[in-house]
Amino acid sequence: MYLYGDNVEMYRSHLYKSPIIIACSQSIIKRVAQSSEEFILEWPTCEVLGLHSVSSLHGDHHKRIKSFISNALNSPESVSRIALQVQPHIAATFQLWAQKGKVKTFYEMKKVAFVYIGKYVASFEAALELDTLEQLILGLSKGHRANPRKIPGTSYY
Repeated sequence: MYLYGDNVEMYRSHLYKSPIIIACSQSIIKRVAQSSEEFILEWPTCEVLGLHSVSSLHGDHHKRIKSFISNALNSPESVSRIALQVQPHIAATFQLWAQKGKVKTFYEMKKVAFVYIGKYVASFEAALELDTLEQLILGLSKGHRANPRKIPGTSYY
């Protein structure tokens, strides 16, 4: 990886089998994200997430799909609908925590969040599917944490 200039926080590399630029500065990332006409955002690659992934789309098509998703998730109607669906499970979770006596809130909240992310984002409802997915994600994150390399643009730098 090669650094572009002093204090620029941009790197040139061939990490994903093609030339790429990795930006680590908040101002550079903001400029790139807001200038879709000038920059083509291609990470993660189509091979990783698929051709129809929102992150694989570009230009006006990306803006249109992103606005559909954003409006669907952030509208007051959908927020209240999701809240009504989540409320019984959250109340049951609080009762379970009360029975346990002492809980580690950080880990328990991660479990609750994971269930709802699995349900609403990936359409996983079965406990077995969620357990398998959780084990795969944990294995993946342990592999990343064991990596001794410094990778610009990530929390491992």
